[in-house]
Amino acid sequence: MPNNNHQKKIICFICAMELPDVDSWKNHIINSHQENEEYLLCPNCDIPCRDLISHWKVHHRQEEMPSFPTVRVSKMYDWDYKYQKMQRKKRKWKEGLFDSIKMGKKIHYRSSWERDVMICLEKCVDVLEYYGDDHLCIPYYIHGKPHRYWPDFTVKIRGNKTYILEIKPVDQAEWEINQSKWEYAVKFCNQRDWKFQVWTQKHIKKIKTRATRHDVLLEEHIIPSDEETIKEINIR
Repeated sequence: MPNNNHQKKIICFICAMELPDVDSWKNHIINSHQENEEYLLCPNCDIPCRDLISHWKVHHRQEEMPSFPTVRVSKMYDWDYKYQKMQRKKRKWKEGLFDSIKMGKKIHYRSSWERDVMICLEKCVDVLEYYGDDHLCIPYYIHGKPHRYWPDFTVKIRGNKTYILEIKPVDQAEWEINQSKWEYAVKFCNQRDWKFQVWTQKHIKKIKTRATRHDVLLEEHIIPSDEETIKEINIR
């Protein structure tokens, strides 16, 4: 009998990452890659593509095609080859659903680091609620163009305090696109008296040990100091 549980894979045409749905695919491309160089946004449907003329002929063939300042990306990748190569290798990133007792639902994670942070947040007795990257959207601009940024975690703790957390590898901390996102995230949080932080793998390795305490507190035991992480953005 055929497998009715088989789902069509949605793959990024730039880096070949698998995404669970179209919205995640679109958000990943917009937030992780460079517009004009690696993707173009269709002005009609706001969908990322590599060639606007080909996209228009397929998806908007009943409408008159306007003139575009740029019709094709400057960098074209063989995503199919990259995807097949990734499939042959053991995956570094682990993706799945975390069954949160505290939130009473499953929360999607895109890496083992995010999963480790969720385990820690479950154990922190001062954490009242936390949400994944589908909860909060922060508008930002880069090169004068508007974009949207979804931080990895929104965490609410005792004392009516809120932390916005971003999980990023050390080697991506200085990327221009990330710096732009975080600059606007700091301003966004400052207006609400929240705090924004970026946690790298170095700090996440430490919190796995600290979270073994039975009375672990996010602010007292988990939040990194300036000396512990290469990238911590504090609201001033």
